[in-house]
Amino acid sequence: MVVAFNYLGSTILVVTLSSTSYSPTRIPVFAEREQGLAPALAGLTQPGPAAAVGAVVDLAIYGGPAAGKTNLLYLWLRTLRARGPELDGAEAEEQRALVTAALGGPPDPSAPPLRHAVVHLPAAALLAEIGPAARVACYGRAGLWRGVVAGLAASLALLVAMALVRGRLDAVTLAASLAVLCAACISATVAARARWLDLGEIEIALWDTAPPGGEPAALYPVFEALVRERRRRGAPWRAHAFAPVLVVDPLSLGDEPELHRFGRLRGALPVFAALGGKRPRALVAVSRWSAVEAVCREGSERDAALELETSGAGAPPRVRVSREVLRRICLDAEDGREGGLALHHLRYDAGVLCEEENRDSGGLVLRWAERAGDLEGDARQSAFRFVASLIDPVAP
Repeated sequence: MVVAFNYLGSTILVVTLSSTSYSPTRIPVFAEREQGLAPALAGLTQPGPAAAVGAVVDLAIYGGPAAGKTNLLYLWLRTLRARGPELDGAEAEEQRALVTAALGGPPDPSAPPLRHAVVHLPAAALLAEIGPAARVACYGRAGLWRGVVAGLAASLALLVAMALVRGRLDAVTLAASLAVLCAACISATVAARARWLDLGEIEIALWDTAPPGGEPAALYPVFEALVRERRRRGAPWRAHAFAPVLVVDPLSLGDEPELHRFGRLRGALPVFAALGGKRPRALVAVSRWSAVEAVCREGSERDAALELETSGAGAPPRVRVSREVLRRICLDAEDGREGGLALHHLRYDAGVLCEEENRDSGGLVLRWAERAGDLEGDARQSAFRFVASLIDPVAP
């Protein structure tokens, strides 16, 4: 049990470790008497108050059958080097099974419909992966803009005061005002970066889901309970974020995807994302990006439908795709806002395209090999940027 309350600005935390607590740095998310509310989450732990973890992020990976959800989780594990906390019991066994499969071992044939892996990522490593523009956005959420505005106000005040005293606006006055502004910007940047680095480790829980029939309805009560208990029992100084990740296989979209399973999965994104709080965000992960590029080459007829012969990396042997659908849903989709939802996109390949051949009939032959590496290039940066966009450092 974890109880936290404030008294005159001071936080008092009382922690009682039940018999399901496996180590001093891990505590159960659900109390023993409450584990029946969400049996799929029984035994789940989170960082205890003593753990050097400043943020916890839950990424719920879902999609249609054979969309590549587990493959994306494997890519994440390899990209993050499967660096996780010390777990115990069933949670540790589940972690070992997923990491083993991610490294090329046999998958667990008795895997439950909901399982997860936990990895740790240093805040400094996250900032190093996302690029300058995204780092500035992160610093902005940690107080950078407040410091810049304060510096601008001080700079203008000094400019006016010196101009009145000196009776003119000269180079010395401008230089002094500019120096104050630059010093304020540098100071605000250093302070914002320090706020991020104070997070220490970021814990990322990657959830692999396989609900009955691939429908998302059964997942909502599970993740609603997860988010509620994470925030109720988590340390008050530790940030928490939740976001859904919809995996889209372009080979399975068909001619009218909005009227079938994809439409239902896509429609669930805002509902799942709302569990994340005031800044709901979601990620659409397009697997088999090389197929989209092969079908939607520049200059190709937009309204045409193509017959594809595919093999490798779980691809169906033969499939018919609509170039217009792939362009609209996969190629032309951009990051942005839909209503109150911030939508991000990740384009990656579930396998390595090793053969591409054009048929005389106009069809395509695509063959993939299993991918043994991790996320690379733009896909890697997009993934890390999405994680960074979810985190708001908690003010000390």
